[in-house]
Amino acid sequence: MPFRSCSSIVILAALCAAVAGCSKTDPTAAATATSAPVAASLPATKADAQVSYEVVTVERPESVADFHKLYKARYDMCAGVREAKKLPPPPAMKEPPADFISKRTTFASDGKAYLVKNEYFQYDVSMTMPAPTCETSEQKVSDTELVRDGKMYYAAIDNAGKRVSEPPGEWAMPRKNKEHVFTEPKVVKGFAVKCMPMLPNSDKLLTELCIADLKPGTLTHVGGEPIILSSRVTIIQKMSGAVLTEPVSVKVGRKIDTAMFDAAAAP
Repeated sequence: MPFRSCSSIVILAALCAAVAGCSKTDPTAAATATSAPVAASLPATKADAQVSYEVVTVERPESVADFHKLYKARYDMCAGVREAKKLPPPPAMKEPPADFISKRTTFASDGKAYLVKNEYFQYDVSMTMPAPTCETSEQKVSDTELVRDGKMYYAAIDNAGKRVSEPPGEWAMPRKNKEHVFTEPKVVKGFAVKCMPMLPNSDKLLTELCIADLKPGTLTHVGGEPIILSSRVTIIQKMSGAVLTEPVSVKVGRKIDTAMFDAAAAP
């Protein structure tokens, strides 16, 4: 199982708590989220209508330096081990770029099948004993979850490019509409969203959580969970700074290339 984003888990926990603790309210209408900034609205549909879409979001640290403090500390510790063993200094530490992202997620649906592809990025230090090289590298892994025709398919690709899949399992969970807790209209990166009002003292957990506003309705993925387009998670701020989720592209109502579903379902 690849490394997973802590902020994604926090978002899910916050959403579950909000659904449990908030009374149902009518969603506030706002501009439609499309691939163009606040474009004309889509034809009116029911809030839970099944539509085709392709959405890409990224998670990134609010501070790249803060996010990689543990990575730098690991490198410094490794360099200290080499020094203690009277070995030559290690290669220079690879510096994460200013536009570093920790995760990219692609959501896709043809209205019947639902695909979620996660790509994870992190930096690692080679500390194999007894003489660690301290070489640094960017690690990239990915996984996919596909629900199609009553089956759930899972596959993962490790840093070496090796693909591992699991036999498909039965999927019969009912789709649940949770968008009623998102009532505040907003525009993020040119996309119309509706955000969840923050609960008292929630700023230590997160300060923003928003989904697409389709006027009416939103976009959902596996199990009917709303697709999070924007968030700011603060629970890990002391350790590695706040982590942001941001929309990159939102395309709704277009024909989807189902080859990506076939690839995710391959043995």
